[in-house]
Amino acid sequence: MSKVIHFILFTFVIISLSECDTQTNFHEKDYEFVNLVEKDGKLLIYNPCDASIRKIIIRGDSLYIQTQLDGMYNKQILRKDRISNKEFHVICQWTDEEIDTIRLKNQGELWEITGRIYTEESKIDQFDYVEQPCIECFSKQECDQFMNTNSNDHSGSSQKALSPKEYKEERAITRIESKWYGTYYFKGGDFDLDYILSFTDKDLRLTTQARQYGYTDQLKAIQVGDTLGLFHHKNISGANYDNTRSYDFLKFYKSSDGKFYFEGKLPYLPEGAIEFEKIK
Repeated sequence: MSKVIHFILFTFVIISLSECDTQTNFHEKDYEFVNLVEKDGKLLIYNPCDASIRKIIIRGDSLYIQTQLDGMYNKQILRKDRISNKEFHVICQWTDEEIDTIRLKNQGELWEITGRIYTEESKIDQFDYVEQPCIECFSKQECDQFMNTNSNDHSGSSQKALSPKEYKEERAITRIESKWYGTYYFKGGDFDLDYILSFTDKDLRLTTQARQYGYTDQLKAIQVGDTLGLFHHKNISGANYDNTRSYDFLKFYKSSDGKFYFEGKLPYLPEGAIEFEKIK
């Protein structure tokens, strides 16, 4: 009888520790949740072409909401409340005057977040990926305009024709998804300069290495699918630059061939799509 009691107590302790670990993880870990959609009785990662939410990211005291159409929004987290061992509330400063609550409920491999189903980024390989046809959201003419079918495209694939008008700079932020983290490198141009893009969890940087024409700028970005719209944020170093430094809209994207390309007007940099090698 005593062995049975000890076993029950041991089981209770294990379950309690597991629940405490869930609580600790939620309050201390960063999370990336990917929206799932049920179609024909099956849960899928569905990439919408409208303004539906694709991802919810909890990172430190910030909540990021990513949509396909409008990029990513950044909201300040005021606090995180535990409602039960499986349910949590994230209270955010939604606007200057409005506070909102994001409700999360853990369901094992899945999460219910404000009435919709999500999974963690680390588990997306378990689900099929489907992209919503552009024609379901826009006219045929608009869809044709979105696709850059220029035969001179160095990437070898059709890419969205992006412009500052489509990527609103006021929504750009200085942090992006972890899948972009790394160092990207190109050497060339009129003066054979080194161009380096460095994306980390701390900031986004563009560096040009040269004796007279060298600088490092911090960037801000808007992410839409596999493309980053990049804008100047502030100068970090460089004798010829200050905080008024600015340049035209830039874009950085991953092509269907798995390579990374950069486009934008920078001094001495060739025009068109330029392949940047991921070196780290």
